[in-house]
Amino acid sequence: MVGTSATSARPAFFIAASGIPEHVAVSQQLIAYEALAPKGIVYSKVQLWRLERAAKFPKRVKLSAQRVAWIESEIDEWIGERIAARRQPMAA
Repeated sequence: MVGTSATSARPAFFIAASGIPEHVAVSQQLIAYEALAPKGIVYSKVQLWRLERAAKFPKRVKLSAQRVAWIESEIDEWIGERIAARRQPMAA
């Protein structure tokens, strides 16, 4: 079938009801605040909010009135940037 995925009769870039292409939605895993600590991020919720507001940490995804999460790939990229910055010589 031309223009369809191998696993279904839907088009390869099917747009889900949420308006997000299915291939994008599936590849982004959300992680909760509690899952940040095992990655070495032990900031308080308030400090994370301050860093987000200053564009120094990935933006959260609001799940409900009392629950937020972050896209894991963005968190991993942020950690990678911190590691890469450590390798750069300090500006005088």
